[in-house]
Amino acid sequence: MYLIVAAREKDHVLGEVNIMDTARYTVVIEWDQEEELYIATIPALSVGSYGVSQDEAMEKIKEAAEVTIEGLKAHNLPVPHGDDDTIQHLDMAV
Repeated sequence: MYLIVAAREKDHVLGEVNIMDTARYTVVIEWDQEEELYIATIPALSVGSYGVSQDEAMEKIKEAAEVTIEGLKAHNLPVPHGDDDTIQHLDMAV
């Protein structure tokens, strides 16, 4: 599991400097044996992508996250501010 940090511009400006806000999103990367690709998803943004390597999947999911955030902002929709409160882990004996 990876974390991706996306920057988004706040609605206010201090002097002439734009204030940037950041959000941390969990990226889940899984190997798809049938497609022979790495599938990357960001559950908080309901976005997914893929790549032939984990690095390529991360590059593509970052692009997908940026486009999704831009689209939400363009339509005045709320942008999820990370997912720390919704991601949980389960420890199991193996």
